[in-house]
Amino acid sequence: MKQFFQVPKRIHNALMILCFIAEKQVNTPVALSLISNYLKLSHGYLEQIMPALKKAGLVKSYRGFNGGYILAKKPSQISLKDIIEALEGPIEVADCLKNKGCLIIKKCPSVNIWKKLQKELNDSFKKVKLSDI
Repeated sequence: MKQFFQVPKRIHNALMILCFIAEKQVNTPVALSLISNYLKLSHGYLEQIMPALKKAGLVKSYRGFNGGYILAKKPSQISLKDIIEALEGPIEVADCLKNKGCLIIKKCPSVNIWKKLQKELNDSFKKVKLSDI
């Protein structure tokens, strides 16, 4: 059977990264090399993900000898929705829900199903907090 819904690797890895930082953080930044070694993710790959998490306000970075990353918010204030949107943008279950995405949206029989599903997904992802994991 073909998989209908699959969590992108980037989202899964970002969640693991943030959990690791939350677990290790004790007033000192967590070095990228430590994250890389523990999670078995390449340093270069982490350098692609971390700027998006920083831009979204989920982590702060510090340079220098004791540099690294800390959470920018408490784990209870970071939702799965925040993480997904930091890396992938807004959650959209169907192209027709985008602005100008469909020319027949006003008479489409399935649009309400997609709107409901999108709202339920957003609400569910918003409820799951980093502190719950």
